[in-house]
Amino acid sequence: ATMTNYELWRTFTARLHSPKQFLDAAFYYMVGAAMERRVWLGSGHAAVYPNQYVLLCAKAGIGKGLAIGAAKTLLDALADPKYPDKPFLSKGPDSGSYEKLIHRLADGVRTTYKDTTYADEVIKKDQPYAYSCLRIELDELISFFHKEAENAVKFFCTVWSGTSYDRDTFTHGAKPLANPLISYLAGATPDDMRKLMRCDVIGSGLDRRMIIVYADKNEYEQFLIPESSEAALKAGTELTEHIEKLTKICGKVVFTQEAKEYAQALWVDRSKRNVSAEPLVESYNDNKQPQWQKYALAMHFAEGEPAEKLRTPIGVETLDAAIKQLHSYEMLRHFAYEKSAQNELSVIAMEIVRRLRNGPMDQSDIISSVYKDLKIKDIDEVLEYLILSRRVRQDGTKFTAI
Repeated sequence: ATMTNYELWRTFTARLHSPKQFLDAAFYYMVGAAMERRVWLGSGHAAVYPNQYVLLCAKAGIGKGLAIGAAKTLLDALADPKYPDKPFLSKGPDSGSYEKLIHRLADGVRTTYKDTTYADEVIKKDQPYAYSCLRIELDELISFFHKEAENAVKFFCTVWSGTSYDRDTFTHGAKPLANPLISYLAGATPDDMRKLMRCDVIGSGLDRRMIIVYADKNEYEQFLIPESSEAALKAGTELTEHIEKLTKICGKVVFTQEAKEYAQALWVDRSKRNVSAEPLVESYNDNKQPQWQKYALAMHFAEGEPAEKLRTPIGVETLDAAIKQLHSYEMLRHFAYEKSAQNELSVIAMEIVRRLRNGPMDQSDIISSVYKDLKIKDIDEVLEYLILSRRVRQDGTKFTAI
């Protein structure tokens, strides 16, 4: 049977011991980054693009860089037809000031045409569409906020939503950025999070624009990372072909009426919309509608023919899957802010997964095996997290490792 792109990604990254949630977030970041600003939901000032700001938070050695590197490798693999030595998807600098980013955005304008795909026989060239996009994959996000943190925060907030940005302090006068957009996938340690809080990056508008993915353990322990298998190399090649198609589509996508009604009902019910009541997650919780939309865009285009998907509304199943994936990150998000706090829930969750790998277990057996460590309420939360993060499947009262 043909593998899904997600399964290809899991094959491509199977040799990496990064936590599953890091690899999942990197996969959907990669899909969103490949579409740059050429695909959107809504229109005008309300348009939402598939770019994401993803921050993987863990102490050193937990595999942040491995997950980031895997996405970067595939995005870099696509060469620019005009300049074969450069990647087609423009990259920002590896570190330095956000001023460098502005220069790169201003110098990297591309033009395509609205409502076009690689599958069209005739491309209508009556709607030229200019845009300037960058993607950044960084082991450490902190490097952009050493100097002028306040201006850097303002800049990143602006280009997250694709709003035009004017900067008039250049030597050569004003350099307006038309249709700019940035995607980034970066890492941070608990120490970095402390510094980001001091720079007002955390606790600002930028904070709620970030998908923060926390982990405190590797998915499994290994001393050496093995060489890529033939299956992994083949999977990488197939994924690159999909990414290339994502760079050749341009147009607007819509939700089905059912998906819109589902999201509206969920949004007004705070008990279902928010899985974390931690005060540190509050500002994110109240402003996460665009995150749901961005992630749904990424999931919609992760599978199938991108040209067809551009003309297919995003259904309720995809939107529900996107929300559940984000919920699995949100359940642990506050641990990223709490610096070196041991995430007890995560530790117990991995212990339950380890036991389930020996065979299915009944809920009552799981509770009795970890009751000495956690209250019933916490055990329920752990099981919900394992289901949301697709590590475990529930069938009645039985739980099985996926």
